[in-house]
Amino acid sequence: MLRSNVFMTVLAVLAMTVASRSAVGAGYEYDADAGHVPPGGGVLGDPGNTKLTDGIADGINWISSPQWAGVQDPTFVPGDLAGDSGLPQPRLNFDFGTSSPLDSLEITYLVDADAKIHAPDSVTVSFSNGGSPFGGNIVSTGFDNSLDNLPTSGDGAIRILTIPLGGVVADSLRLDFLNDFEWTALGEINVVGAPEPPLTFGYVYGDAGHLPPAGGVLGDPSLTKLTDGIADGINWINSPQWVGIQDPAFIPGDLSGDTQLPQPRIVFTLAESTPLASVEITYLVDHDAKIDAPDAVTVSFSDGGSAFGGEIVSLDFDGSPDNLPNSADGAIRTLTIDLGGVTADSVQLDFLNDFEWTALGEIKFNAVVIPEPSTFLLAVCGGIGMMLIRRRDQRRRVSN
Repeated sequence: MLRSNVFMTVLAVLAMTVASRSAVGAGYEYDADAGHVPPGGGVLGDPGNTKLTDGIADGINWISSPQWAGVQDPTFVPGDLAGDSGLPQPRLNFDFGTSSPLDSLEITYLVDADAKIHAPDSVTVSFSNGGSPFGGNIVSTGFDNSLDNLPTSGDGAIRILTIPLGGVVADSLRLDFLNDFEWTALGEINVVGAPEPPLTFGYVYGDAGHLPPAGGVLGDPSLTKLTDGIADGINWINSPQWVGIQDPAFIPGDLSGDTQLPQPRIVFTLAESTPLASVEITYLVDHDAKIDAPDAVTVSFSDGGSAFGGEIVSLDFDGSPDNLPNSADGAIRTLTIDLGGVTADSVQLDFLNDFEWTALGEIKFNAVVIPEPSTFLLAVCGGIGMMLIRRRDQRRRVSN
């Protein structure tokens, strides 16, 4: 009896664990007052206000896939593209429960021209924080209303529009959709929070024994270029996010290493002691300008003021020709190095290059992702449950 109770307890904990890991989006409601068109009923209804945040929007047939929320303009006039009621179709109010920086908005919608379901003409996104009036409007007209070309009744084309929100801080968000056609069908609305702050707190270039960065367009006087998240311009003259390090003792045709000094040495200070999964190094190759990939980088670690050690050496940079004919255009490449979870609050990178120039664009450290406690609990409870079942079956076999 005791074992049975334990087993039932394990199953109950297991069930609670699964429930606690269910995805729960921001709460929302339709603004259904006299000034705004509410959602339809039936298969396209949304009586529980859950369809748009349940993570499901993958069925192309809106009749047999009940995850779509449809909003009909009751005053729609065929052939009239003047806006009809002119009312939001629909207006949605989202409540996040807490103030958050918002990165982007993803809207999943359906187009089925045969059923008079069309993409919205526009959506206006507005924001509120701490009870303030909605404002800061962002208007997007980027919906795709091209024909779905699906002959089966009820089948439509699933499309997604992503709208950058620029990190605006809000605890509530309002969406006003306008549609000159009869029906709007929405499947999922996902508000993406701003990315986590970077691990890197700051960095410096090495002392007099190591090659410093160049000045001019390839300089880095404010020590920000390598951690600003920008490394997307192939032209190093017109795109000032690149940091260039020149070996002053470079001898053309001499591949023996020249000065043999790190080109450059960079010491990164992290915001706190962190288990590190990897480092991503973005660099440029432009052979015409004598900018080549590093030959090697040595990564070493310090924690709590200890001496740098635990070296990891990578030789995996790609120095193949960039094959770009325009002056100052180079190939952007990224090397990711596995750091194996080493814990550190400072990281030192020593680059070696037998060629004249090294050009770096971005260096990003990634922390080890720690599983949620609920995931661990699920695994433990599952193991215990299977162990109890196995023991029970063994005892039955022995008794028989």
